[in-house]
Amino acid sequence: MPESIPRILELEEHQSVLGALLPFNFDHLPFAPRHSFFVHGVPAGEVRGRHAHKSCEQLLFCLSGSVLVLTNDGANQERFLLSRPTQGLLIPKMVWGEQKYLDGESSLLVFASEPYSSESYVEYFETFLELKALLWEAGVGAD
Repeated sequence: MPESIPRILELEEHQSVLGALLPFNFDHLPFAPRHSFFVHGVPAGEVRGRHAHKSCEQLLFCLSGSVLVLTNDGANQERFLLSRPTQGLLIPKMVWGEQKYLDGESSLLVFASEPYSSESYVEYFETFLELKALLWEAGVGAD
């Protein structure tokens, strides 16, 4: 059953005198990744994202620096600070997401539950709210 509320997931990091190893065991993630991308080189203070996905879930990991993620499910807005690579933020389908890069060294690794498709994007917040209202009317607000 798909998640409907954004939440932080903690991964187990393995430390030694030689450094740290952070495995991404796909069997332990909330979905099987079908697409992945890496965002870096974003100037400090810039905001990316600003969209929702109709059917795709995403899992965000800040590998360096800090990224403030704002989510909105149409009724509730939340803020998550990602600043450790062991923390991942699950963003369910039909949840609006924005990522503010807090310093110039911030980088984000994203796993997606579906291959890239421009048709999956909801790029305007007003459209997102209209779609959420229609889903709630149809009784599909939280699946």
